[in-house]
Amino acid sequence: TPTPTPIPTVNPTPIPTPIPGVIYNAVNDFSLTANPNGVWTFGTKVSNSSFTPYTSSGQPWNGISVWSNNPGGTCCDMVAKNTTGTTQNYAGVITQTADLLNLHPNGNGNKAAVRWTAPATGTYQFQGRFQGLDTVGTTTDATILRNGNSIWANNVNGFGAQASYDLTLALTAGETIEFTVGWGGNNNANNDSTGLAITVNSFVTATPIPTITPTPTVNPTPI
Repeated sequence: TPTPTPIPTVNPTPIPTPIPGVIYNAVNDFSLTANPNGVWTFGTKVSNSSFTPYTSSGQPWNGISVWSNNPGGTCCDMVAKNTTGTTQNYAGVITQTADLLNLHPNGNGNKAAVRWTAPATGTYQFQGRFQGLDTVGTTTDATILRNGNSIWANNVNGFGAQASYDLTLALTAGETIEFTVGWGGNNNANNDSTGLAITVNSFVTATPIPTITPTPTVNPTPI
């Protein structure tokens, strides 16, 4: 009697595993000639729901490139990059390392903001920190907003004080994540330079190929 042909068993498809895709970095991607620049836009906020991109740029201090709404990119409010690759001391009270942007609010309560816009639907991880850069003593409020709604908030009080974040979000293309710095609880923007580092990892879904396990051969019972 011929041996029956085994019927292969198909195991369930494994759960898709996210793998790292494109990496965005607010410091490395900074442009002095374009705003917006890709996924990044620098601007000012007077409320959670508002956002006005900066229109002026310049280098008011040696080695420091700035976006603001003032001629030549002068402060304040502003977003500034240290372009030298080494720690810079400027304006008499600011010490800015090369891995941080400097966000400074203005005296009217306007917040300095960095906006990231999702380029595609997917999962994104946001990691970084806010850090006091003013040697007199930074006193600011730091907020992260999704489409104008706060999803993370902290205070930065003191030179060198840090507030770190690590957020993983499922986003639809066009959604915005904003990182803002305001004048803090004292309602005074003096000495409020605040460092900001942002790294964004995008994830794509890799679907594994199902594995096929053959069914063991069963010999027929002899007659």
